[in-house]
Amino acid sequence: MEKKLANSNGITLVALIITIIVMLILAGVSISLVLGSNGVLTQAQHAEEAQTEAEIRDHLVMAVGGAMAEGKGTMTYALLADAIDDDEVLDVNNFDSSTGEYESDSIVYTIGLTGNISEAPKP
Repeated sequence: MEKKLANSNGITLVALIITIIVMLILAGVSISLVLGSNGVLTQAQHAEEAQTEAEIRDHLVMAVGGAMAEGKGTMTYALLADAIDDDEVLDVNNFDSSTGEYESDSIVYTIGLTGNISEAPKP
């Protein structure tokens, strides 16, 4: 009465369940690596912000050099405002010509009349 299946080739239910569980674990790990607080997307956003700030600083350095050249070695905030206005990246509306401060989204750059630039986080 007993029948044996000869050469049964197929996936057992246990093997299928184990495969699904392993795939769910891998999916959970992958999602946390991409979307987590220290994930790929967060790191990319921080890198973009750092790149933007570095670009602003570079353009400020070039604007200071242009203002110094225009003033023949002596810079005024009016000359610097003109150099910032001529720049394609910098916005002259973010520059306070009475204090020499340029505000970006997250950093305040203070530019001295000698051309030195200091940075402070925006309050």
